[in-house]
Amino acid sequence: MQQYGEEVDSYKVEEFVASIDGVFDAKIVNIPDPVHGEIIIAWVIKEDEALSSEAIFEQLNEKFPDKQIPQAIYFKEEFPMTASGKIQKAKLRDEATNRFNQ
Repeated sequence: MQQYGEEVDSYKVEEFVASIDGVFDAKIVNIPDPVHGEIIIAWVIKEDEALSSEAIFEQLNEKFPDKQIPQAIYFKEEFPMTASGKIQKAKLRDEATNRFNQ
């Protein structure tokens, strides 16, 4: 996955976000950006309702360089799933694109 023209190990970022206290699960998606080509967005299911995107960004900033940090963090109650139980990342990507471009 790329962001700002640089390769990003989305699995490392995803695993890190998922390991943060108060996070139940996390998924990283890339969306098109007219200026930078692609950017990454984090989707998070919270365990702790008090958890904020700012708290997640603080921890990301301590661990990763700026170009590997998601440009936005969005929260969901659950991820969209297929009938066979797989996460529908395409739906997450579409929703992230719509939200980010508003």
